[in-house]
Amino acid sequence: MIIRFTGTLGSIQSAESGNVSIIVSHEDNNVLVDVSGSPVQNLALAGISPLSLDLVVITHSHVDHTYALPSLVHNLWLLGRSNALRIVGNSETLQVAKDLCDVFGLEKKKGMFPIYWIGTDSQWDTIHCQSLDIDLFRVQHGVPTCGCRFISGDKTVVYMADCCPAETYPEELYGASVLIHEAGGTAIDEPGLVSRGHSSGRQAAMVARSLGCESLMLCHLPPDEQCQQMILSEAREVFPNTLIPKLFHPYEV
Repeated sequence: MIIRFTGTLGSIQSAESGNVSIIVSHEDNNVLVDVSGSPVQNLALAGISPLSLDLVVITHSHVDHTYALPSLVHNLWLLGRSNALRIVGNSETLQVAKDLCDVFGLEKKKGMFPIYWIGTDSQWDTIHCQSLDIDLFRVQHGVPTCGCRFISGDKTVVYMADCCPAETYPEELYGASVLIHEAGGTAIDEPGLVSRGHSSGRQAAMVARSLGCESLMLCHLPPDEQCQQMILSEAREVFPNTLIPKLFHPYEV
């Protein structure tokens, strides 16, 4: 598997990065998780043909995770896509996503490729994407939200999406090759973060340690770089194998 981030920030963007969006690739399969920025351009910057996109996962309905979906669909139509695109999320998220596309009448455009809206409202659902299996599970946030586990052979990548720490986790999440976890602030910010359904970098590191993960990637960061380095430092005190990913860099798992 290869992981590429096209954005690493939370709700507020910066000149250097947009909101969190992740491409997970294996062999000829490409999955986009959350849709921000200029998604077709971002796929191209990552060295991936936009027409090769197999699946889109939208973790929840908040604006920073959904707003660029109409641009993605419109561009794929203009580029001549003909094969179906699957868009996966819980029912609340899919309704917001459909409403966004309906504003521009995208599904009514002549020659529009089929869009399959796949709901995942169970506690645990599995989506098959040829060489990848994707498990979707509920996490604790202010709105219904799903995390993702990507599986290829003996390698697993777990993305917790926006969430606050939980008391227990599904046993399937233990021992992940890579844990991708939000980190919205430092330890001093934790009461406010948790009240809004978020986590600090220190808390993310505690999750990585308790799950026995091999490495931790932090995202959904505040835009201030000095604050980011404080978050990273606190996380490494708990879980040394922690990093903030570089945009568009291919991380092989």
